[in-house]
Amino acid sequence: MALVQVVSDALQVVTHRRRVVQWTLTTEDPTGADYVVPGWADRSVHVYGTFGGATVVIEGRDDLDVSPGSPEILLDPWEKPLSFTDKALRQILDHTVIIRPRLSVVGAGASISVYLFAFGRE
Repeated sequence: MALVQVVSDALQVVTHRRRVVQWTLTTEDPTGADYVVPGWADRSVHVYGTFGGATVVIEGRDDLDVSPGSPEILLDPWEKPLSFTDKALRQILDHTVIIRPRLSVVGAGASISVYLFAFGRE
């Protein structure tokens, strides 16, 4: 499982916070670790790297069980699934407690960076 790394956890203004987290997905390691997202309303995802025929989906769920239920593919503001076959930056519509990226098609020689940005009030 691709580990999640907090890249930035900084106070922007007194009442607003921002966080950037990163996963690296590969053909050999296609599923990102679950990340519990702070309850912040604004979220975006940036995906880039060597795709090699891979497809990245952004999934979320609200159950906090150790053995998770079935995560759902999240949507953008136009209600299109967050599914990528090339580099892109998209806003996330759905607000879930847990989020993760996954290669739904692993491709050959894929190495893809996925960054999640979350911003909100304390």
